[in-house]
Amino acid sequence: MRRVLFITQTPEFGGAEKHLIDLVRRMNGAAQCTILCFSEDFYSQALKNHPTVRVVKLPRITKAKFRSFAAAFLRYRSDVIVMVKGIFEHYPFWAYLAARSCGYRRLVVIEHLIPDPIPGRVQGEGTRGILRRLLGWRTRYYLRTKLQGHLSHVTVCVSEAIRECLIREYGYSQQTTVTIRNGIDLRRYVPTKRGNHVTSSNTAPIKILCVARLSQVKRIDLLLRALALLAESHGNWRCDILGSGPLEEELRGLVRQLKLDEYVRFLGQQEDVRPFLAAADLFVLPSEKEGLPLALLEAMASGVPPVVTEVGGTGEVVVHGQSGLLVKAGSTDELERAIAYLLVHHEERRRMGEVAHLHAKRFFDIEDSMARLKQIVLSC
Repeated sequence: MRRVLFITQTPEFGGAEKHLIDLVRRMNGAAQCTILCFSEDFYSQALKNHPTVRVVKLPRITKAKFRSFAAAFLRYRSDVIVMVKGIFEHYPFWAYLAARSCGYRRLVVIEHLIPDPIPGRVQGEGTRGILRRLLGWRTRYYLRTKLQGHLSHVTVCVSEAIRECLIREYGYSQQTTVTIRNGIDLRRYVPTKRGNHVTSSNTAPIKILCVARLSQVKRIDLLLRALALLAESHGNWRCDILGSGPLEEELRGLVRQLKLDEYVRFLGQQEDVRPFLAAADLFVLPSEKEGLPLALLEAMASGVPPVVTEVGGTGEVVVHGQSGLLVKAGSTDELERAIAYLLVHHEERRRMGEVAHLHAKRFFDIEDSMARLKQIVLSC
């Protein structure tokens, strides 16, 4: 039986952590799995009934990075090492170098979030300008990042947008950079009858749902400002926000400031979002950056039409005007208009929900994506 070492480093639970749990569960019987948590342990409880899985919590590595990573990798020696990256810069260059130096037969990296483009070319004339272009931060960053891609045997991207960015911006190899889009368990997410709001004469509030970490990248503040505009013209709705994170108190304060207390509820992290999806009429995700969000797939599979910003792989999931609405990232006005449109166009909302369900069912089955990912991880 092969031995696989997963490493993870995140203080928050999100799609990358859920994805890893789903993958390790499907490794049962095929590999001995060790998960090294260089931050919080989100895995022990979820995987407690899997005897071939071991979870180890270690301190975050901040000093002597090559030596510290190498010591950890040698101590928990395996055949394959898998770096799970919720953000592009989760691990330093030294982690990649340590993995290869320790003699691992295979290094697989899973990229869950699209990276930022490299800053523009350094300007300037004379010797100083030439030296900055040759040896400056931008050049060093590009070369270090490109080398990370070449140290990895395979880089798995959860959306084609991530893959294209890594190849175009960072010089990753087309042959070793592959796309395996996220999937969900379609048996768990099924549409429910949404007859309450089919006609405009119905007076029950329309239920808006957002499922996201309460962190800067998710831009919940943008959603709240859009809802404040919406409250002035369309008052027959309520919004539930599921998730936790470092910005919770700040966002609660913004709700009070915008006088949205009667419209918006923060319901915290929920282990099972299905009851909330079953009650929802509309799903909203206003992120400024994404890979391919599982929350979006879960909503679509449940027949809930989405309004999402067109970032990362969201455009690979939502067909604008058919299975949902895509809006420009950072635009409060566009977000407000899209939500308002689906609030008042009941038949369009119902139709988009049906199309969203069929699209998710056809293209985003977790068993297909996990089978491909398992093959890549164990092919050594």
